[in-house]
Amino acid sequence: MGGFSSLTPQRLVLECLCKLSIKDCNVDLLLATPPFIRQQKLFSTLVRLVGERKSQVCREMAVAVLSNLAQGDPTAARAVAQQKGSVGTLIGFLEDCVAMAQYQQNPHSLLHTAVPPEPPSINMMCRAAKALLAMARVEENRTDFVLYESRLLDISLSSALNSSVAAIMCEVLFKIGHS
Repeated sequence: MGGFSSLTPQRLVLECLCKLSIKDCNVDLLLATPPFIRQQKLFSTLVRLVGERKSQVCREMAVAVLSNLAQGDPTAARAVAQQKGSVGTLIGFLEDCVAMAQYQQNPHSLLHTAVPPEPPSINMMCRAAKALLAMARVEENRTDFVLYESRLLDISLSSALNSSVAAIMCEVLFKIGHS
C-alpha cells in the first residue's frame, strides 16, 4: 500500500459510517443517538474532511455521510448548515468536480499530463447537491445560502455538469429564492 492509501482509524470509521448511512434505518439510529453535541462534532469533522483536497477518497466518503445524514432529518440538515463553512465547502466540492470535468473535456489539457486525473463521480456530485438541497429545504438555513447564490448559479449553468446534478442545483436555487 502507498502512503495515500493507508488505513487510518479515522478512515476506517469514515468508511463504516459511509456504509451504515446507506440505509435509512441506520441514519435514523445515528441521528437518534444522544447527546446532540456528539452529532454536531461529527458534522463539523465531516465538513472539514470535505474541504480537505489531499484525500479524494476521504472527501467523497465525508460527502456521502453528510448527504445521507442531512437528508435524514430537518434537524440534522439545520445542524449541518450551522457548521462553519458547510455550505461553502459543499459548493467548493462541486466547483472542484466541475473544474475537473471541464479539464477532461479539453483535449489540450490531457496532452500535458502523464496520468490523466480520475473523472469526478456523478454519484458524488449528486450527493453533494442533495446535501445542499436538504439544507435549503429548512427555512432557517436559507439565509446561509445568500452569499453563495452566484456560485450556485455558476455551477448549475456549467456545460460540464451532468443534467441530473444540474436539476438538483436548480431546485436548490428555487428553494433559496422562495424564502
